[in-house]
Amino acid sequence: MKKEIKLPGKHSTKEQNNTEAGSSIPKNIKSPISSDNILSLNTFLLSIAGKVSGFGGWSVDISSQTVFWSDEVCEIHEMPRGHSPKLTEGINFYAPECRDIISKAYLDCEKNGIPYDLELQIITAKGNRIWVRAIGEAVKDKKGKIIQVQGAFKDITLQKQSEMDLFESEDKYRSLVEASLDGIMIDQDDKIAYINPAGVSIFGASSEEELIGKNPFTFFPEENHKHIFKKMELIRTEGKSLPSNEDQIIRLDGKVIDVEVSAAPFMYRGKKAFQVVFKDISKRKSAERELINSEERFRKAFHSHPGIIGISTISDGKYLDVNDNFCKLLEYKRGEVIGHTSKELNIFFNSDERDSLIDIMNKNGNIVNFEVQARTKSGKIKTGLFSAEKIFMEGELCLLGQFNDITEIRKYIDELRVSEERFSRVFHSSPYAITLTELETGKLIDVNESFVRFTGYTKDEMIGKSTVELNMWINQGDRERTMKPLKENGFAHIPEICFRVKSGEIRTWDLSMEIIEIEGKKMIIGMIDDITESKRDRDIIVSKLHLSEYVHNHSLDDLLEETLNEAEKLTGSLIGFYHFVNDDQQHLTLQNWSTRTKSVFCKAEGKGSHYTIDKAGVWVDCVNTRKPVIHNDYMSLRHRKGLPPNHAEVIRELVVPVIRNGKIKAILGVGNKPIYYTQKDVETVSFLADLVWDITERKKIDEELKENESKLKEIVATKDKFFNIIAHDLRSPFNSILGFSDLLEEQMKEKNYADIEEYSKLIHSASKRAVNLLANLLEWARTQTGMIKFSPEYFDLAVQVKEVTDLFSVNANQKSIMFLKDMPANVPVIADKSMISNILRNLISNAIKFSHLNGTIIIKVEVNQKDTVVSVKDNGVGIDAENIRKLFRLDMNFTTLGTQKEKGTGLGLLICKEFAEKHGGKLKVESVAGSGSTFSFNIPIKNQ
Repeated sequence: MKKEIKLPGKHSTKEQNNTEAGSSIPKNIKSPISSDNILSLNTFLLSIAGKVSGFGGWSVDISSQTVFWSDEVCEIHEMPRGHSPKLTEGINFYAPECRDIISKAYLDCEKNGIPYDLELQIITAKGNRIWVRAIGEAVKDKKGKIIQVQGAFKDITLQKQSEMDLFESEDKYRSLVEASLDGIMIDQDDKIAYINPAGVSIFGASSEEELIGKNPFTFFPEENHKHIFKKMELIRTEGKSLPSNEDQIIRLDGKVIDVEVSAAPFMYRGKKAFQVVFKDISKRKSAERELINSEERFRKAFHSHPGIIGISTISDGKYLDVNDNFCKLLEYKRGEVIGHTSKELNIFFNSDERDSLIDIMNKNGNIVNFEVQARTKSGKIKTGLFSAEKIFMEGELCLLGQFNDITEIRKYIDELRVSEERFSRVFHSSPYAITLTELETGKLIDVNESFVRFTGYTKDEMIGKSTVELNMWINQGDRERTMKPLKENGFAHIPEICFRVKSGEIRTWDLSMEIIEIEGKKMIIGMIDDITESKRDRDIIVSKLHLSEYVHNHSLDDLLEETLNEAEKLTGSLIGFYHFVNDDQQHLTLQNWSTRTKSVFCKAEGKGSHYTIDKAGVWVDCVNTRKPVIHNDYMSLRHRKGLPPNHAEVIRELVVPVIRNGKIKAILGVGNKPIYYTQKDVETVSFLADLVWDITERKKIDEELKENESKLKEIVATKDKFFNIIAHDLRSPFNSILGFSDLLEEQMKEKNYADIEEYSKLIHSASKRAVNLLANLLEWARTQTGMIKFSPEYFDLAVQVKEVTDLFSVNANQKSIMFLKDMPANVPVIADKSMISNILRNLISNAIKFSHLNGTIIIKVEVNQKDTVVSVKDNGVGIDAENIRKLFRLDMNFTTLGTQKEKGTGLGLLICKEFAEKHGGKLKVESVAGSGSTFSFNIPIKNQ
C-alpha cells in the first residue's frame, strides 16, 4: 500500500529544478544531501525500524462488552491511540466475508472458553484492506468462570505477500515454557490430610474437599505403585527425603499428566506424615516431545524465524537451544553449539562482548537493538542488532537472545540512499519519534509527527530550540550519559530514560541516536520509542511478585512499609502512608509510613495513633466518596487540617480506599509527586492497596492457625498430664491404703497384733499423701477452669510467712532443718491472701522435701519501689540446667523424689506460677545441681 507523504515547506521553481526528480528537501536543509550521508541515515533508520514487527494486545470486558486496544492495535486499525470500541464496532472492522467467522470464533471463546487463532482481513478506519492475525483466549477466575476474553493482534499483510512463515510473539513463547506452580500435599496414614490450591488444580479437582481422605497412591498408574511404595518405605525406615523424580498421575477427570515428585518425612498435627511436592511438568514434557517431533507451533516458529535466535544460561553461558537460522548464518551444526559457550565457539568478534551484554541486562532488565559483530565458523564477520530478555527455561535463568543480521540490509539500503524522497518518507511516516538535531548547538532542525504526538508540542514550538530549552531533560546527568557515548562512538542507545513532555508528565523512552554528516555539518539523528505504559505494567508485576515473596519472612508492619516503598517508586512520590479504618467507619489508625517518609521526609510522631475521620483533613473525601481522591493542589483546599510538628509539607497527594464487604478497611496514600497525579497513578496505587490487603488477610489467617495449633497442643498436654496423675499418682496411695487395710483386717481376725501399729502408720501416711494430692489436683483444676477468683485484700505478709513456717515446723524438725527469716517486722501488701499463702506453702514444702538433714532454709522479703519480692532458698540437692526448663511445663511431666523419698505431683510449682502471674508478677528459679535452689516471686506495687 503506497501513500504520498509530502515534506513541509515550499520550494521555488528554481529550487525544484535544482533538485533531482522525485525528491524533496526539508526547507531548513540548504542543498541536496550526498548519497553517503543518506546511506548512513537510512541504514540507521531501517535497522531500528525492525522493532515494529510485534503483536498488539486486546481484551474484552465481558460485563460491559468494551474492547481495550493497545497502541499497536489502534495503529493497525488506523484509529487514534487509546480508542476503546464496543465489541460490535470492533467486529465491524473485519471485512464482510470475515465477520461471521470472527463472530462465531469469539462467541465460542467467550461462552465455552475455546481459543482461536485466525488469519482474516479487516478494513481500517481509512478504508485500507489489510491482513491480520487475530488470536483470542478466555480468562477464567478461580471458580472457572470466564470473566474476560483477551488476545493478540498483528498486521501480517507483508508476510502474506511474501508468503513467509509467521512466528509467535515472545510473550507467547514465554507462556509455553515457563514453569508452573508447585502442588503440596500431606500424606498421613496413606490418606491425603492436606493439599494446597495448586495441588487441587494439578489433580483436576474443584476444591480441597474432593481430595481429603483419599489414598494418594490411587492417583498414580498401577504399574508405578511398586517403586513408589519402595521409596516411601525408605522414608519411613531411614527418615530420608525422596529427591525429585519424574512420574505421572491420573487426574480426577482421567487425564494423565507428567509431574515431578519429591517427598520428605513430616510431622503434621503431632503425627508422622509425608510432605509430597508435585510440580506439573506436563507442558514442559509436552513441549520437549513436540519440539523433538516438530509438532509444536513454537518449535516451527523458533526454527523458521527469520532472525537468529539462541537460548543460553546466564550462569555459565552454555547454549541450550538455537534455531535453524542461527546454524545457517554462523555455519555451525546444531550439535556443535548445544552445551558450548559463545567464548568456546569464538562467536563474538569481541571476546568480552557477552559479559558486557550481561551487565547491560542486569542494569536495564533487557537489551534492545545493541549493535554487535559476530564471527561465523569460517571466520566471516556479520554485523547485527542484538536484543535479549531473561527467561526461565528448565528451571534455570537464561538469556533469550536474537541477532538480526543487518549485513545484507545495509547493502540493500545502499540502493535506497540515492533517493532523498525515500529518506523523507521513512522520516515522517515512521511510528517512532524521530528528530534531527545540530550536534554543535543542540537545536532541533526537524521532527516527525510521531515526535509531535509524543511530546505535545507543535512543530513550530520546537524547531530552532534545544531539548534543554524545552526543559525536556529530567536531570543534566541523563543528558551527559547520552552525549558521552554518542560523541565517542558516533552512536548511542539509552534504554528507559525519562523525559518531561509539554504537559509536565514524565514519560519513559528508549532513545537511539547516531551522528551523521549533512553538507559538512554534523547532525544527530534520534529515534524514540515511548515505553511508558509497558514499563509501568512490567514494574507493577515485579512489585506484585516482590511483595508476595516479601511477606513470607517479614511481619505485617514490615509488609505495609515495603508496599508504601513500592507505591512511591511506581508513582514517583516522596511520601507514603497507610491507615486502618475501624468498622464504625469513623475512626482511623495510622499503621505505617514508608521508609523514606520516616527516615528522611517526615519526622512527625504519630505511628499507631488513633483519631476520628473529621480530624483527618482531606482524607475524609476518600471515605465519604468511597473512591480514590486526587488533590493536586493541596494547599488550596479549604478543609485541609493543620499539620503536626515536624510533619512534611504536603504539595499534592493521592488517596485510595480498600473496600471489603461494603466497608472501607484501609486507606493507602502517596504524596508530593513532582507533577500532577493521573488516573494511571490511581490504578497503580489501587492495585497495590488491594494486593497488600489480601496478602495481609492471608498472613493473619496463617498466624491465627499457628496460634490455635499451639494452644491445642497445650490443652492436649494438660489433659494427658491430668489423667496421668489420676491414673498413676492417685492410684498408688489408695493401693497402699487398701493393701495394708486388708492385712490389718486379717491379723485382727487372727488376733495377731504384732504389726498393727506399723500398718496403721503406713495407712495414715498413704492417706495423707492422697489427701495432699487431691488438694493439689483440685486447686490446679480450679485454676484451669477459672473457678478461683482473684480477691486482693490488705494484710501483713510477715504474719503470713510466720503462719506457714509454723505449719511446716514439724516436717522441718523431722529432718532437723532450720528456718532463717530475713524481712522487715511488718510487710503490708494488697494481694490475694489465699493465693499468696498457697505459693508460700508450696515453695517452703518443696524446700523441706529437697533439703538434706540439718539443712537451712532462708526466707527473704525485700520491699522495693516497684514491687515486693519474696524468695525461699535452700541448700539441698538443687536442679541441673536441663531440668529447670521442665519445671513449668505440664507436658514435660517433671517430678522427682525428695531426699527421704518424698513424692510430689509436679503441680505445685505450676499453681505458684499461675498465682504469681495473677498478681502481675513472675515466679523465678535459680539453681545449681548439688548446691541448692532459690525460688522467688514478686508482687508489683501497682497492684497494691
